[in-house]
Formats: sequence, structure tokens, C-alpha cells
Amino acid sequence: MLTTPRALLDSFLGAFSRLDLDAMLACFAPQATAFFPVAHQQTRLDDKAAIAAAFAAVLAQLRATRMTSLPIAAENLVVQEWDDTAVATFHLRGVYLSRRTLVLQRGAGEWRIVHLHASNASFAD
Repeated sequence: MLTTPRALLDSFLGAFSRLDLDAMLACFAPQATAFFPVAHQQTRLDDKAAIAAAFAAVLAQLRATRMTSLPIAAENLVVQEWDDTAVATFHLRGVYLSRRTLVLQRGAGEWRIVHLHASNASFAD
């Protein structure tokens, strides 16, 4: 049950780590939007179907390298909550410094992602 913003984040990041597209998508509201890193998608994704297609392509790229899971550790996680809205920001470290912002909304007692903004930055030399 996704009854807290943290439970939603744990569910989404766990599903992504397992490369489980269906479980990832269950974390999104139907009207969700997203910006993926430019390497994966150059335009805003305007609904859950577009987000599903973009994540499916990312997971296919990972599986093509024979990956069966992806270690994901949210660093510097901050969750700010106001009534039925929350914003979560964090970093993922890897080849890039990956910055993530998720806007969450509570409806019918459960939290869902209504917007995801993902960007990658090069590490400073």
C-alpha cells in the first residue's frame, strides 16, 4: 500500500532496481508527465502511456547488456510534504550525477507520481 510518500518512493525505486516495468508504472498516476534524461528522451512525456513506452525502451537497453537488475541508491533524499502533495529530490551516482525530482499526489488514500524530472550531469573534473 502506497500510503506515504516514502512508501511510494521505495516501491518505485525497488521496481526500477528489479527492472519490473509493471510495478514501476503502478506508481504513476494516469495523468502523469515526465522529463527523462536527454540521452533517452528529448521531449516531455505527456501521459502514462508515453512514460511506459520510454521506460520500456530504457529497460530494453539495460537487458540488452544482460543486466537483470540495477542497483539504485537514492542519495541526499529530501521529501517535502504539504497536505496531499509532496516533492522528493535525490541523486543517483553512476557514470553521471543523476538528479531526480518527483512530484507526488495523494488521492483515494494512496500516493502516486504525477511528475518525474530526471536529468544527468557530468561530474566536475
